[in-house]
Amino acid sequence: MTAATHEQIQVGQKFPNIAFTTYTNFKGPEDQTGERVRTNTHDALHDKTFIVLLVPGAFTGTCSKQLPTYAEKANEANIAVIGPNTCDVMSAWQAASGDTARNITMIGDVELEIIRECGLTLDRPKERGLGPVVAQRAALILVQGVVKEIFVDKDPAKIEETDIDKVLAAYNKYV
Repeated sequence: MTAATHEQIQVGQKFPNIAFTTYTNFKGPEDQTGERVRTNTHDALHDKTFIVLLVPGAFTGTCSKQLPTYAEKANEANIAVIGPNTCDVMSAWQAASGDTARNITMIGDVELEIIRECGLTLDRPKERGLGPVVAQRAALILVQGVVKEIFVDKDPAKIEETDIDKVLAAYNKYV
């Protein structure tokens, strides 16, 4: 059974409200004292202005170069990262990325529910080591859950449109 294809989310639309599981107070793989909690994108992303970064996969080469650049700016912006991984993988990636990454909201979307609803999926050949469908590399600016700007990289192996300095400049127009 194949999932329905969605049109890409547009400026002015509400970000989809999808339930997900995350960790609170996750200290890392060696100290899993964090608590799993069930929440949704509305509760997690609605009350503030956010940069939402969608990535093809945690711990992958380009994504692992990009996450630290966003983490370095986490004191200047509310940032959430959504990847097609479990909450355990996203939390481990956050912990492995250093202290500054702790200020980022990490959202695992292993079933691609959020990514599909945003219409930002990318078909990938299996030999690349990722699933057959992942997220496009994209960044969205949300103001109280409404999409204000969208940045999508044409080549997921390159960080161009989703460069943190470019996205942060756009974010600063709304705060």
